[in-house]
Amino acid sequence: MPAEEDLVPRATVLAATFCLAVATAATLLGLAPLLTSRPVDAGPATANTTTARAFVAAVAEFLQTGDRSALDTAVAPNFVDHPASLPPATGRDALRRHLSAVRASFTALTVTAADLVADGDRVAVRVAFHGTRRTAFLGIPLVPEQTSWQGIHVLRIAHGQVAERWSEGDAVGLFVPLGRTTLARVPPAPMLALARFSYAPASRRPGPALPGPGLLVVEAGALTVRGNGTASLVRPTPDGTPNAQELIPPGTEATARAGDTILVPHGAPSVWNDGPLPAVVLGLAVFPAPGSEGCATTMTTRNEGPTAAGALALALVEPVKKRSTPLPGVTVQPIAAAAAPDLPPGPLTAGVGRALLPPGAILPSHSVPGLELLGVEAGPLDPSVTSTLAGAGSSAARTRPTVPESPLVLAAGGAAALQSTTAGPIRGTGPAPLHLLLVVVALA
Repeated sequence: MPAEEDLVPRATVLAATFCLAVATAATLLGLAPLLTSRPVDAGPATANTTTARAFVAAVAEFLQTGDRSALDTAVAPNFVDHPASLPPATGRDALRRHLSAVRASFTALTVTAADLVADGDRVAVRVAFHGTRRTAFLGIPLVPEQTSWQGIHVLRIAHGQVAERWSEGDAVGLFVPLGRTTLARVPPAPMLALARFSYAPASRRPGPALPGPGLLVVEAGALTVRGNGTASLVRPTPDGTPNAQELIPPGTEATARAGDTILVPHGAPSVWNDGPLPAVVLGLAVFPAPGSEGCATTMTTRNEGPTAAGALALALVEPVKKRSTPLPGVTVQPIAAAAAPDLPPGPLTAGVGRALLPPGAILPSHSVPGLELLGVEAGPLDPSVTSTLAGAGSSAARTRPTVPESPLVLAAGGAAALQSTTAGPIRGTGPAPLHLLLVVVALA
C-alpha cells in the first residue's frame, strides 16, 4: 500500500491535469470560430469553380438549343475573349458569334468539362466537344462525319461571372452561312462585288438606289433600315435556321442586328447607324458592268452620301476609273469583285458564308456551275485549283493559265473568282488558320 506522503503529490498532479484539460477545452472552444473560418481561400476557389462549371453548361445549352439566357447570366457584359491565333474580341456578342459559328457547322453537339483547377480569380478547365458535321455549306457538299476536339480554357472570374477567357487547344474547321437571297432578274453582263462597311456611331447616310439586287449581312452592332417597298429582313431563329422574310413597308423603319440579313431585290433602302456603337455590315451587290446601260458608275449621289449597296458599287467600280466618292462616317473595305458574263439571266440564288480553316482542315473539292468568289481575310490560301483570278477592287479578271493541280496562293486581302470549273480542295498553307469569305451563285 502506498505511503500516505505519496498520495498528496499524486492528488495534486491529478487536480492539475484536470484543470489543464478544462482550460485546453475552453481554449479550443474559444478558437473554434477561428479554426472553422481559417481556410479563406477555399470559399472563393469553390465559388469560382462553380461559376466556371456554370459557364461551360451555358455554352452547352446555347450550342444545343440556341437559348442565350444562361450564357448572358454566366458572362459579364464587358467580357473579353482571347481565342488562339485570333485578335481579342470584346462583349457577349463576340462570344455568341463564335458559338453560333460552331452551332452552324455541327449538329448533335455535346460539351463536357473536366480537370478544373482554381487559382485566385482564375480557373483552368479542359473542355471536350463532340458533334456531327453538317452535310452542306452554301450548296457545297460536306462529309457528315463525327468530330471530337478539346481545348484548355483559362477563365477570369469577377463578381460571379466570366469576365475574360484565354483558349488553346484543338482547332476545328467551321463553315458558317451568313445570308442567302434569290436573284429573280440579273443584269446583262453583270458584276458581283463583296465589301465590308463600318458605320460610325450616329452616322446617317441614306442615298440613291442601286440598279440590281443584293443583300446586307449585319456582322456587329445594329442598323436602322427605312423600307422602300422591296427590302425585307430575315432574322435567324434559335436553332440557326432563317425566319421567313419580313417585308419592311415603305416609309417605316426596322432595326437589323448582328446576324440579321437585309434582302434587296432591287433598289437600295436607306441604312444608318443611330446607336452609340459602331456597326459592321457585309454587302453583296449585283450590277451592270462598267460601260453597259444602267452601270452603277453613272449614279449621282446626294450630299448625304450613298447607301451601303450603292456605295458598294461605287467603291469597287469607281476606283477603276480613278474616281472615288467620300463617305463621311462610313468606311469601305473592298473584299472581292468579278465580272460574270456567263451567268444566266435568272432566277439565281446567291449565298454568302465564312469558312474558318485551321491547319489541316479543307473545304472539299466541288463543282462550280455558276460563280464563286473567294475573299481571303487571314492566312495564305492554297486552293490547288485552276481559276480566274480577280484582285479586290478590280473590274477585269486576269485569266490564270490552266495547270492541273498547280496551287494558286493568295494572302490576306487577295481574292479569286471561280467560274464553271471544279474548285478545291481549298486549304491554307503554313501554321496559321485560313479565314475565307465566300459568295456562291448558282441556278435557283
